[in-house]
Amino acid sequence: QDPRKGFDLLIKSLRYLKNDLSFKKLEIVILGQKTTSLPFAIDFPIHFIGHINEKKILRNLYNAVDALVIPSRQDNLPNTGLEAHSCATPVVAFKIGGLEDIVEHKYTGYLAKAFNVNDFADGILWTLKQKETQQLGNKARERAVLKFSEQVIASAYIKIYNKVLNKI
Repeated sequence: QDPRKGFDLLIKSLRYLKNDLSFKKLEIVILGQKTTSLPFAIDFPIHFIGHINEKKILRNLYNAVDALVIPSRQDNLPNTGLEAHSCATPVVAFKIGGLEDIVEHKYTGYLAKAFNVNDFADGILWTLKQKETQQLGNKARERAVLKFSEQVIASAYIKIYNKVLNKI
């Protein structure tokens, strides 16, 4: 997947948001992108972080942002969404692929209609304007532990292996 295609959807959504006066201080942090510019014009400050391999730095970054926005056109079960939820950070994404398994709409973040930039922008707006954003984050953390913790995943694999072994 060409990441610029996801950026295109993000930029269109941000252009929609720039008319909202409450977002005059909005800043964008882009993870994984090495370049220091976008092929699009945007009216918000952008911080390009690049790829982060150190868990402590990544955890601190997730904790520092108000929301993680995933503008992917396709994705299976992105670690970024799981990591953000594990750090009590709400996620805004399109309702596609495995993102539906991570984000519970308006409970741990926002799932916009696939590729609908206005709904995506509304999701960013809704998430950031929540007075209970910390509650969104706490719910995200709770859900991540209940559904995706190492113990839960290991137990699920053990059940599958036992099921297969019992049929042999």
